[in-house]
Amino acid sequence: MCTESLIERLSRDLRPVRPRSILREAALLLLLGVVEVAAFLSMGFMRPDMPAAMEAPSLWWKLTSMGLIAVLGRASRSCRLIRCGRRVGGCAGSSAASPRSLPAAGSSMPRKAV
Repeated sequence: MCTESLIERLSRDLRPVRPRSILREAALLLLLGVVEVAAFLSMGFMRPDMPAAMEAPSLWWKLTSMGLIAVLGRASRSCRLIRCGRRVGGCAGSSAASPRSLPAAGSSMPRKAV
């Protein structure tokens, strides 16, 4: 099969794809979050002492750190996808334990005598 005929067969019945919209996707995620929280609250899984827990800084620390970890993890993966095919590392938000840094970390470990 020649390349031109393959390209013609594959592109024969193409339909336009709706472009992605950040606002539409953000609205969908917000709606999904509201539905999830409503289901969570309606099932009675909320802590009975939630008003008192909301006054404790430890609750806000846990929520903030969990959100920050999620944002940094997503940024790291997005950055890696953008740099597809390139060497790992050197990207903002990438993990400190890149494959380049692993041999250096292992060299400081004591070796077992054979």
